[in-house]
Amino acid sequence: MSDPVEKILHFAAEKGRVSEVSSVLRDHPEINVNRTNEYQWTPLHAAAFNGRVEVVKLLLAHPDINVNMKNIYGATCLSLSCLNDSVSVVRMLLEDPRVDVTLDNKGRTPVWWASLYGQYEVIERLVASGRDLGDIKNKTGKWWGKYYTALEIARACERNEIVS
Repeated sequence: MSDPVEKILHFAAEKGRVSEVSSVLRDHPEINVNRTNEYQWTPLHAAAFNGRVEVVKLLLAHPDINVNMKNIYGATCLSLSCLNDSVSVVRMLLEDPRVDVTLDNKGRTPVWWASLYGQYEVIERLVASGRDLGDIKNKTGKWWGKYYTALEIARACERNEIVS
């Protein structure tokens, strides 16, 4: 990424600098909000992963935002907010009908990531959303060379609250 304004947007999104993000979006309407860094993270990925609710809100309002872009590992902004226990961001993303809750990388759905990291409240939010979470009972994701469903990964990591 060579455009200095895009670098500013990425940094401000990651750090939760709402006024900076707002200024960049206002002063540079032509900016590519979906431009990725070397890890294929967009500003939305960075804000979602770091739980920057107000920045996520600003970015979701942008008409050109792609809410389902995948990073270098195939994770979406929803997956990143699920694995990092950003409950407020998860809630906001689930309210946006454009966000696909079944997108995955090698079977690793948002529910799978939340199971791996023991994010019980996030899983509650995903289930309570009423959205179709995909084939979480049979879909497997790879972890340490083996394939696990969301339930199996919770068991393997001894996430008993999630298993129950």
